[in-house]
Amino acid sequence: MSDRLFYVYEHWRPDRGECFYVGKGRGGRANHMKPRNAHHMAIQAKLARLGTCVEVRIVADGLSEDDAFALERERIAFWRADGADLANMTDGGEGFTGGRHGCDTRKKMSSSRTGHSTSAGMRKKISDKLKGRKFSKETLAKMAESQRKRFQNPEQAEKILSSLRMASKTNQTPESRRKRAGKLRGVPRSEECRAKISASNKGRTISVEARAKMAIAKLGKKQSKETVEKRIATIKRKRELSK
Repeated sequence: MSDRLFYVYEHWRPDRGECFYVGKGRGGRANHMKPRNAHHMAIQAKLARLGTCVEVRIVADGLSEDDAFALERERIAFWRADGADLANMTDGGEGFTGGRHGCDTRKKMSSSRTGHSTSAGMRKKISDKLKGRKFSKETLAKMAESQRKRFQNPEQAEKILSSLRMASKTNQTPESRRKRAGKLRGVPRSEECRAKISASNKGRTISVEARAKMAIAKLGKKQSKETVEKRIATIKRKRELSK
């Protein structure tokens, strides 16, 4: 079997008539647009909004893997010297074909990323790029499906919910909480959602202090400490009389 199965390809953007990515592959790799890095995906999204798509050009085929890597490096260097804004993250010539990272390698890759934080400047650049960005219905549907899959994993769901609870306690002002509550009022819930809420509340007991605070909150005004204590005492007396 021949080992000259590889080729070098370029991805061009029709809106500018320029190359933005150089790669090496075999089979249908040149036409596979996923998975790609964030820069490449951003260009794909922009082209989609313009009603066009990535143009694939084969530079050379029938190459050995070593020759393909060498040509890939040469083309990346050529375009960078020409001033092209390439989506390539490296100078080319890396990687392996048809392999999978071992368990130890994956652990090392994961640990190297743990604790890594994006600088404030980089976060601002990302935020500026995303401002005013509109997603297609297909993209929004894929994003929603991705989020649903995350919540199907119990451990992942609990982590997400814990972070949201912490954020709601620390970052939201009373005014923002009121606005959020106002938006949620009158939102219809499905029968399945109602059943889950009912099941989670079964057997749950609310303390006298919590009941008093809930009653005061419904009044819509602030109460003094003495008023709260009186309210608690009243609830306690009613509870004792009902026994």
